[in-house]
Amino acid sequence: MNSKEFVKHKAWLMIFLTLSLMFMVSDFSQVSAAENGCCAETVNGDYCVYTSSDSCDTYGETNGFAPMQCDGASFCGVGCCVKEDGLCAEGAGVYACDAEGVKWSEGSCGEISECRNVCCQVGSTFTYTTQGHCEQLFEDSDVELEFH
Repeated sequence: MNSKEFVKHKAWLMIFLTLSLMFMVSDFSQVSAAENGCCAETVNGDYCVYTSSDSCDTYGETNGFAPMQCDGASFCGVGCCVKEDGLCAEGAGVYACDAEGVKWSEGSCGEISECRNVCCQVGSTFTYTTQGHCEQLFEDSDVELEFH
């Protein structure tokens, strides 16, 4: 092999090594950064939190992650949860209610008849709560409930 061929082979080898090294370095530098957005449920069990996607227990818009603020995410629509114990949670997200297996209604709890507080009387005891909650509190007693 003469010196011209040697230089030519050496040049091709250097080009090949340079290109190979560029691809190797670019692959290592492409660490995927987690995107931020609204997470329906985090790994800590919190609902409708703006966080990174890797802190999210659910992923994908249908599963509860959207790259936006939570007030714009459909699964975090704010309304009222009507719980099984008769109490209502104002400002609750639809995903949180669904996750808890309770009824969600759009709007304020004050607009829902089940959430209106009444004066509940059991004998000489008075409680100001929802009718459903009062019934839950005293379901094991033989005393008749009165609502005012």
